[in-house]
Amino acid sequence: MSEKTEAAEAAAEKLAPAFDREAERFETVPLDWPVTIDGVRYESVTVRRMTVGEIGDFLLAMAKSDGERLRFPMYDVSDAVLERLDADDGDKIEEAVQRFLPRRFRTATV
Repeated sequence: MSEKTEAAEAAAEKLAPAFDREAERFETVPLDWPVTIDGVRYESVTVRRMTVGEIGDFLLAMAKSDGERLRFPMYDVSDAVLERLDADDGDKIEEAVQRFLPRRFRTATV
């Protein structure tokens, strides 16, 4: 790889995207059953759209996961918090997730 190419790739890694319609790229889901975990109160979960790079990283992690359950990187809370939410709130969050997933990952509905 040439010095010029390496420099361009290094610069690209530092870029922060500024998406058009940024406000449409996420949704905050209010919880019907708020919960406090380790002293932190959770009253909502924000779900957001992913980038091409995040999808690629997720697919690589899936290939290496050895059957471990993985979640898309699109939440503002950790997997540990998501696991402890009420099941009905989990369903509400999943509805938002379906709206923000790339088409190829959406669940087919009948």
